[in-house]
Amino acid sequence: MPLKDKTSVPMIVEKAARGILAEAENKDQNVAKDMADALMATKEMGMEE
Repeated sequence: MPLKDKTSVPMIVEKAARGILAEAENKDQNVAKDMADALMATKEMGMEE
């Protein structure tokens, strides 16, 4: 889903990372934290994937 507004991408990525952590509260938190960290690292590098 390409976005025309590039400022929305970091916000969406951050919300996704927080959602992953919230969903994993009662499950495997280590996997969720790794996934969220990878998402945030991608956001910080400015990758467009």
